[in-house]
Amino acid sequence: MDSSNSEISELRKKARDEAFDNAQEKIPQVGGHFSLNQEFPEHNVKQWNLHINGNFIGKRVTEYKGQFAAVTSTQYNLIPNEKVIEIAQEVIKEHDDWDLMPDKSGSEGKWHIQNGNVIESTGDKKFTPSGCSMLARYRFPDDIDPTGDGNPLHLGVAVGSSIDLSRGFSITPYHYRGICMNSMYHVRLASLTKEGTLVWEKAGDLGAEWDKGSTGRLNLENPELQAGADNLSDSIDYLNDTATGMKDYQSKVKHTKKLTPAFIAEMFEHAMETTNTVAKAYGQLSKLKLNKVLANKIANSPLPKSYKDKLEGFRWNVVKDAKGNPVIKGGHEVCEGEFTEVEGKTEDQWQVYQQWTDLLSHGSLTFDSTLNNMGTLDSIFLKPVLKGIAK
Repeated sequence: MDSSNSEISELRKKARDEAFDNAQEKIPQVGGHFSLNQEFPEHNVKQWNLHINGNFIGKRVTEYKGQFAAVTSTQYNLIPNEKVIEIAQEVIKEHDDWDLMPDKSGSEGKWHIQNGNVIESTGDKKFTPSGCSMLARYRFPDDIDPTGDGNPLHLGVAVGSSIDLSRGFSITPYHYRGICMNSMYHVRLASLTKEGTLVWEKAGDLGAEWDKGSTGRLNLENPELQAGADNLSDSIDYLNDTATGMKDYQSKVKHTKKLTPAFIAEMFEHAMETTNTVAKAYGQLSKLKLNKVLANKIANSPLPKSYKDKLEGFRWNVVKDAKGNPVIKGGHEVCEGEFTEVEGKTEDQWQVYQQWTDLLSHGSLTFDSTLNNMGTLDSIFLKPVLKGIAK
């Protein structure tokens, strides 16, 4: 054997020995170490096992776009957001009867980044990447004007997911008003979609008589309106109830192996049933006047004070005791709300609701904070009306 063949043989033997030596990853017995658990290179996602002094501690770290995203347990089934969208869109395309199409309507606000029909969370440039949370939007074809204010909107459902544990998988009703590029995501209603019994109906057939006059408003029966008004007093309980319900509900669907096409199809069906209820609720909000109870609920809600102060027609006064000291309840100052009628802004509850959705849609809170505040907004305005519809 000549020297060249001998060298090649030796190199092959060395490579073979190294292959067997490295067949299993050697975990250092001192200090911390990461070993790769799974990787999705097409989505720039990696999941690492965390070891301390040679022992796996039952925790995993999610890496996204080369940055830290989350620490999870072994029970967490990591699915990239892009994969969730892919599965959801396959389900949508198999159901022509749903009549859903990607919604690429322009959206503004510093709280998200838009990529076609997907809005993604912005990231902390120093610590976390953008896109850890997302909502992929799919709309119904017809614009509707449920309140008769002359500013049509369209409804749809948004597929929500995250890889940083900030949000569980959900399919959420939403609306978009093109005149002001104003969006509202009904994140709290995601926990109620499984209770929906109504089906989607086109504009002009929202389950109520339409006024034949020039207003184009929904002519809702007085008992329904009264039911909505009667339920105003108990809407504050909804905040805690739905927060608990959402946590329990989403914990069952937060990237578990139940995230199958059949399960997603069922979630879509429930969410679409709820969109019709939302349209009816909007019509009722336009018929309900402001009142002191509602103003006080806004005043004492966790909605940002900086945004409260931007509401036209409202003032917020701190309640004081006999000694002139602020009254504290639940660790916060108790406030009273005062309102005066401002044309186009405070003539009915729908106008105030739209002021809020405009502030949140175009604001600069974080992605999750914006959605959480939209949930609070629904707890104050929509929940009482939805209960009235249910009756």
